Amino acid sequence: EVQTQKEKKNDSVVKCNKNSSVSEIMMLNKRDLESVIEDNVDDLRDEFDSSIRNLHIDILRQFQQQSDEMKSLFAKQQATLEQVLEENRYLRNENTKLRNL
Repeated sequence: EVQTQKEKKNDSVVKCNKNSSVSEIMMLNKRDLESVIEDNVDDLRDEFDSSIRNLHIDILRQFQQQSDEMKSLFAKQQATLEQVLEENRYLRNENTKLRNL
């Protein structure tokens, strides 16, 4: 049976009202406080895990995007370089022919 925090608090209040000793009341309050803190720490840990995981995924996505952009830029640069090299070959051949005239 799962007991909510509110039900636990109500139970401790009922126990306190039945002339419980001060040490018993303190023990109940300590246990309740420890339970609340544990639950909150677990929630915080889960949130951190999720945030870190999302950050990691975002970094990987950005890296992939940059990688794709670099590939595209290198392909364009390669095409331009090939055109320049072809034009250079053509001009060298033309120079050689003109010298031999």
